[in-house]
Amino acid sequence: MFARDFYNTFLAFWPPEHQLIILHENDQRTARPVHKLVQCLQRATCVQGPVARPFDLPLYEHKVADTSQQVNANFTSIDDVQMQAWKYVLDWHSEAELLGVLDDDACLLDHVLRGDLVTCSDRIIVRGVRFERRPVKTKHEVSNGFLGISSDVNFMADFPVVFWRGHLEAFRRHVVRHVLREDYSVANWWRAVSQLLRKGWRPSEYSNLMGFAMQRSRRPVV
Repeated sequence: MFARDFYNTFLAFWPPEHQLIILHENDQRTARPVHKLVQCLQRATCVQGPVARPFDLPLYEHKVADTSQQVNANFTSIDDVQMQAWKYVLDWHSEAELLGVLDDDACLLDHVLRGDLVTCSDRIIVRGVRFERRPVKTKHEVSNGFLGISSDVNFMADFPVVFWRGHLEAFRRHVVRHVLREDYSVANWWRAVSQLLRKGWRPSEYSNLMGFAMQRSRRPVV
């Protein structure tokens, strides 16, 4: 009931003509309550056809084999980044040109309009927070460092965080090239993520994606 009430309120502010897609981990324990929620929302909201779609990471070898200090204590295998990982591949789950993400602690206070997300020249409006330089790097700077991205900005500051569709694949291509020195493919993307986790990388999805965008915007056009 709580989840239904949340989504009813949420959908009052999100444009109702857009389909609500609820991604869930691909296991029965998670799928059952999510499907019940979708059925409840189908009866209780004006949104046309809310749907549930399973999301899971590849099943090939990706487990971290030991618990050494080099392994991040919070993420011991690629399975444990389900909460973050789908944001890196959001373009696989929607055909939309603009992809917006709201975190679970974000509050909508008014309707979301295109003018709130992009400027008249179609530049995405993104807000972040850069703290003063300190001897110890921020977790966002450390996370980006693993990916060859130079940014210490925390972009988890103002929602929704919006990406152009093509930006996500460009980011994945960059990560594969930086980590594996190989050409991009879906399999290589997950291999790169697995290797990063083994080295102790902790995902900071908004800062990773937006830090990459900010870094690219500073490069000269060739």
